[in-house]
Amino acid sequence: MEALSGPRRARLYTRCASPRLQGSDRHPARVVGELESTWSTLPDTAPVREAHLTILHSATLAVVRKLACENDAGLDAKPVFKALPE
Repeated sequence: MEALSGPRRARLYTRCASPRLQGSDRHPARVVGELESTWSTLPDTAPVREAHLTILHSATLAVVRKLACENDAGLDAKPVFKALPE
């Protein structure tokens, strides 16, 4: 799983193996969630990025649960924020 976020958009990528998605047992389907706010004037701060990812995580978790992805496609019940190593 990978997530990227900024003041105008956030993306969350994960993989889903589900009996509802043919062939995903061999090649898990890629699930991409995206939140975009092109008119945003919010600053690029950690709280803004985390807020966007929290919204996106909730929506993506609902989708992977609806798809019956194994282990919720690796998503925790609540988002876990980890900065990329520099």
